[in-house]
Amino acid sequence: MPNPANTGLPHPASYTDLGDGTIRDNVTGLVWEKTESTPALAWTAAKSYCTGLTFANRTWHLPTRIELISIMDFSTSGTKIDTSVFPMAPGAFHITSTPWVVSQIASKPQYAWAINFSDGFVSTAFSQTGTANVRCVSSSVHGAIPKLYTQVAAGEIQDNETGLVWTQASSTATTMTQSAAIAYCSGLGLNGHTWRLPSVKELSTTVDDVPPIAHVSPAIDTSVFPDTPNSGVYMSSSTSTHSAGAAWAVTYTDGIATYSKTAGQARCVR
Repeated sequence: MPNPANTGLPHPASYTDLGDGTIRDNVTGLVWEKTESTPALAWTAAKSYCTGLTFANRTWHLPTRIELISIMDFSTSGTKIDTSVFPMAPGAFHITSTPWVVSQIASKPQYAWAINFSDGFVSTAFSQTGTANVRCVSSSVHGAIPKLYTQVAAGEIQDNETGLVWTQASSTATTMTQSAAIAYCSGLGLNGHTWRLPSVKELSTTVDDVPPIAHVSPAIDTSVFPDTPNSGVYMSSSTSTHSAGAAWAVTYTDGIATYSKTAGQARCVR
């Protein structure tokens, strides 16, 4: 998962302009439209538009939630994307191909995940019939990689897709501020490794986007992370540019990422 280049975190964001109207993310391998090529569309139309796109002789699709999060820049005070790479990027809601889990019930409102690039808010409650901006993506040359976890040591779980290694256990049930969570992880010392509090983009990769409807909350693989509370709030190292004294955090009720949390639990990463 790329992190903003100015944060000093691992895997700094890096892009290459391919000269044909596309941008390659050098961290993920994904290739993006440099400039959005369609007006706002509803969910079904957006998916059809991207799959029907033949631009730059590539195969395209509407990005998933985590793919679209990967190009966000939570560190900026303006539009939450690198506008030197993606010029004229609108600060607006962008629809993803990932439906909200409750939409598995036909009688329920049909929502999809959407991301507002004006403030970075990652929202689930975006109607599939509402219109939002669309930025299509072309798959990495490596193809789709399923999310699988491997236990690499006692209390350590590796995400085989991102390569990140997580502490299987959360911090204690007592919530803590962002600064306390940072100190907790840096002082952990589990198995002799150096740990840190994850960025909000890294933390977002642990969300289970499409669990069965019986497993909405917590929105995480509980066979791997069994101590996650149903509505657990987990702090990140990403400081909010919107709310003084607050930080970005992920709430596992449904996996939403928000920028106004002042306390939560910690799950450390290396």
